[in-house]
Amino acid sequence: MSSSTGGGVPSRSSSAIMVSTVRGYHLLKIDGYSRTKKVLRFGEFTRSCSFRVGIHSWHIRYYPNGSSYTVREYADGSRDADSVSLFVVLESDEYVTGVQETAEVRLSLLDHAGEPVPEYVRTETAALSSSSNSRIFLSCNLIESEVLEASEHLANDRFTVRCDIALMKAPSAVADPPAAMVDVAVPLPELNRDMEALLQSEEGADVTFEVGGESFAAHRCVLAARSSVFRAELFGAMKESTGGKARVDGVEARAFKALLHFIYTDTVQEFDGKEEISMAQHLLVAADRYNLERLKLICEDKLCKRIDVSSAATTLALAEQHHCPSLKKACMDFLYSPGNLKAVEATDGFEHLARSCPVILRELIAKLVAL
Repeated sequence: MSSSTGGGVPSRSSSAIMVSTVRGYHLLKIDGYSRTKKVLRFGEFTRSCSFRVGIHSWHIRYYPNGSSYTVREYADGSRDADSVSLFVVLESDEYVTGVQETAEVRLSLLDHAGEPVPEYVRTETAALSSSSNSRIFLSCNLIESEVLEASEHLANDRFTVRCDIALMKAPSAVADPPAAMVDVAVPLPELNRDMEALLQSEEGADVTFEVGGESFAAHRCVLAARSSVFRAELFGAMKESTGGKARVDGVEARAFKALLHFIYTDTVQEFDGKEEISMAQHLLVAADRYNLERLKLICEDKLCKRIDVSSAATTLALAEQHHCPSLKKACMDFLYSPGNLKAVEATDGFEHLARSCPVILRELIAKLVAL
């Protein structure tokens, strides 16, 4: 409805009558059909696990030899042909009063492809209401026993039934939403890619590092923003002495290159196999030197997961020298095994550990004695 006064622009609105619907389904697999027929007599059942659709819990009763509710029994003791009977039950303690809902319940025998067999689909629609007892929503003879046993739907003594439930609330009016917002496709962040391109292009670089016979151009502002050590060296008291070039000793060229990559992109390059262990060791040393705590922890984590006989001693020495408590503990735990310790003692790394960190050896021996 719209109205206008004084020749102004009329107001406009719209609404719709809608039925809110919640749907769900449960698969009941009968494994060992013939055995269930022997164990459960006519009128006896077993049930599925409870499952939820909407705010309610449900379960399915399975009568392999039929139920007196669905199979007629005559005065002479005879009855209709044996059938597989199924009941869909709403569990009463899950019912919420004051909610007007209608349930559409459908039971389907499935074929080998998992699709409903049209002849064996049963449907019931009813309103939900509170009750002191569980509410049976759908009771049916799904299929005669002889027909099932002769059909392809029973394979290896197994068959599957699907229960679909749709819960529909009372119709209600809702205002139509305003005009849809226009979504703009926003690309993924490109900062890392652009910073890596800047590093590789060397455009605007104002400092060059000489490392292990190789030269690496970089940008003072980027290095200073990421590392307090670089900030002190490039903009502090050492600014004049460094000029446009700086020599770096004690760091491998490939490790320094990986260090710059991390500074510019905040990511660590991937290395394969044993090279990964070696690079992680060298990068940890460089990260500690330039106060890059995140890079140091990344390397520490990688080394914790790659401890073996060949690397345990050198990694333990690094952990002690560069204050990596988690890495130290991981190495010590590995060496507490007598077999591991004996194998590590035969490596060159163990001699390096003995020379550089004798305190660690005493600590290791003391703990082994205490075991």
